[in-house]
Amino acid sequence: FPPTLKSIGESAFYYSYLREAFLPESVQTVGGYAFGNCYELSEADLPDGMQSMGSSLFARCFSLTKVHLPSNLTTLPSGTFTMCRALTDAALPTGLNTISSDAFSFAENYKASLPASITSIGERAFIYTATDTLALQRGISVGKYAFMYTHIKNLIIPEETTLGNFCFAKITNMQTAEFPTTFYTATNDFPILQGNTGLKQVTLKSATPVTGNYKDRFLNGCGKNMVVSVPDFLVVPYKQDSYWKDYTIEGFDNANVDFWAINQPLTLTYRDRLQGSPSVSIAGNASLTINGTAPMTIDDLTTVAV
Repeated sequence: FPPTLKSIGESAFYYSYLREAFLPESVQTVGGYAFGNCYELSEADLPDGMQSMGSSLFARCFSLTKVHLPSNLTTLPSGTFTMCRALTDAALPTGLNTISSDAFSFAENYKASLPASITSIGERAFIYTATDTLALQRGISVGKYAFMYTHIKNLIIPEETTLGNFCFAKITNMQTAEFPTTFYTATNDFPILQGNTGLKQVTLKSATPVTGNYKDRFLNGCGKNMVVSVPDFLVVPYKQDSYWKDYTIEGFDNANVDFWAINQPLTLTYRDRLQGSPSVSIAGNASLTINGTAPMTIDDLTTVAV
């Protein structure tokens, strides 16, 4: 490539016989599919100062093993490495925020290592990849089918995460999954872990019990031989719920909940006030009453889970 090259158009080398693509620092933009279907392309280097790259840039480059991505990249476009079956080395830059749909779909030898800057992962972004470990950040959005058919063994979902349908489904060697206090499947009515037949333990930190068909869809096809860990004060309600009768229910100390009630009234008075703001969980047909000699309102509470 000439050292003064500034732009490469859409589909410029589509179906060509390129074996390497080392772009000069002068290149600012590269159009979509520019190197798509280059079956013999094995390595590519995109300059750090590149300003724009189109979608499906290396789609179906079956021999591609190594790519250097621009250090200033904030969004990885859709389909960038879809069907790049030999890809093993494509480090994601530390400032990357968005991984768009199908970015690595069916790149079956690629193991994702996500930088802490990631806030959004698109639909099917890593479906059928070799990803086996995952570190997600608080507040991240994960699209439908994003990690389906990967190899993640231990899954931890952080607080305030948005999850799409089947995003962690069909991962047959997944052993453990942990869901945060802000997650409750009644508001996420879809099979997140469907078909994870090797699952041995699920931890549900929510102070609101998961009941009825929500559980049925949540763990659909995961088998019955697993331990379900819940807050200590929810062990009895879970065991009494016929939907959980085939699972082993274990409790863990939930120090974050100060007062709780399930299917019965709960009254808090001024005397109950702790240092800071107490947290309260009420579920089912429970009701909450607040009174006392000094004003006490819902605003005084850290959380009220209904």
